[in-house]
Amino acid sequence: MVLTKVIRQLPTSLALILISISSFCWSFYNLENSSFYPLFFNATTLVVSTIVLVFASVKKIPFQYHKIDVLVFIYLIYNIISTCFNGCYNVQYHQYDVYNYICYLWIYFVARVLIPNFLSINHAITILLAIALVICRQFITHKNILIINSGLLAGYLCALLPLSIILFKRKNYIRNFIILLGLILMLAAILMADSRTAIIALISTAFLYFGSKVKSKKRIWFAGFMLILVCGLSILLYFKRPESFNGRILIWKIAFSIPKGNNFIFGKGIGYIDRQFNRHQKNYFENSNRNLSEQQLADDTHAVFNEPLRILIEAGLIGLVILSYLLFCVYRTGLINLINDNKAQVFLKLSISSILIFGLCSYPFQSYSISSLFYILLAIFAGLDKKDSKVLPPRFGLYVLLFICSSYFLFIVSKTIYATKEWVNAKQLNWQYNEAKAWNIYNNQNNVLRYNGNFLADYGQKLNISGYHKEAEFVLSNALVQHYSVANLLNAGYNEELMLNFRKAEQFYLNASCTMPKMISPRFYLFNLYVKNGLTKKAIEQGLIILSTPIKVPSKEVDEMRNTVAKYLIDND
Repeated sequence: MVLTKVIRQLPTSLALILISISSFCWSFYNLENSSFYPLFFNATTLVVSTIVLVFASVKKIPFQYHKIDVLVFIYLIYNIISTCFNGCYNVQYHQYDVYNYICYLWIYFVARVLIPNFLSINHAITILLAIALVICRQFITHKNILIINSGLLAGYLCALLPLSIILFKRKNYIRNFIILLGLILMLAAILMADSRTAIIALISTAFLYFGSKVKSKKRIWFAGFMLILVCGLSILLYFKRPESFNGRILIWKIAFSIPKGNNFIFGKGIGYIDRQFNRHQKNYFENSNRNLSEQQLADDTHAVFNEPLRILIEAGLIGLVILSYLLFCVYRTGLINLINDNKAQVFLKLSISSILIFGLCSYPFQSYSISSLFYILLAIFAGLDKKDSKVLPPRFGLYVLLFICSSYFLFIVSKTIYATKEWVNAKQLNWQYNEAKAWNIYNNQNNVLRYNGNFLADYGQKLNISGYHKEAEFVLSNALVQHYSVANLLNAGYNEELMLNFRKAEQFYLNASCTMPKMISPRFYLFNLYVKNGLTKKAIEQGLIILSTPIKVPSKEVDEMRNTVAKYLIDND
């Protein structure tokens, strides 16, 4: 009987394991190129989804749908349509952005179909915790070697901690002891990650739970105590790393200026912050902002460290309202209701709350693992509410349509993986002996990878070095659309400099200087441009800025730049 049950749950367990493990691709250095990270996640999710669709159609599994299912579908589809619309009329979207949201849709569907029919909630939670513990062990053993972003890992673990409490069972001491060891391991990893946001999320979630047990007359006092404690902790953590906190304040100031006009209603599309935030940062410092402390904080920014603000920018007011209504349906019985909610619903709400609190000062929904976990938790929660569920009879035609869509996207992702692999191989070729072969690969894969900012930057740089400056100008301009960064601005400026377009080269270098004022290299490019064109006054001005800019991380390269500038200034009195 037990063996039969295990065999019955094995395919579902494998599906959940594959999706969860692939979502951690963002965490590791051991992949050859960052362009592979989302593709492994996309491919794994689509393969699992396709198999599940075939399985569901053969078994004729009925689909129980809930209001939450409809809202999740509307929210994800709206984001995809909004992004594609912006791609046609505004900013070219990155193909991975749309692929990821399609995958979240399939993950939600897989969790809704499989977990209620073939997998117990405890079994599903055990799988998620086991994978998290493996990641924790690697993080604790090899800190700062394997894990790229320890803060996001801490946020993921904070969301799983409430779930682990569901597994506790009275008088089952061995099981409870194992779960307790797992909790200790996860807490150790959270503390080692040194994430202030994760610690605040963890404490706030604990207060939500214990506050629900306080009698109604004392809740005001409890809420006041909690507010004082969280504020005190926030101040304490601020003094621990004030630069990080001030950096986020700067990012929020810049981000609040982005949503305007129609973009405020409909948004700018998924991934806009990752690709184009630096452009707005450049505008902020370009408009007569000479605050030295803020200039020292500016960095190559890919996130706004506030999920509601990011959603407002990328999905617009419509997307934010849809998500707010979705969360209202989840919390309609109250934040934590120990009377109307069962034990599983209470701790699922706590896990979802942990992700939302973490998102106030971080970017969990830009992580595949946390986003996947969020939609899996929503799917499990929707499956528990039997009262408002409706049954959609199994329809073969619907399964066939979904299978065709899944297969099509899997084909597109596979094609992109092959093109990316070919590009990585071309980068590793010895250009002295295999230049023709490498060029052939770059030219052939350009059509497939034309929305990949990393590829375009590399391709444009190769064209520039090889003397194809007109072609490089077009490719590098597209690279700036996909990722507005200092490196891409400098490459574009240097290409214009070689084409003797002084004004364009100067503008690119100035834009790079305003994007990250603390960086010396853009100023040094400007300095060299002025020296070559005999503009001594402007060269001296840039030279003085270079010598007066504080250096946070000394390096041989920076010393050489400053020595060159110092020698020029001495020679020119």
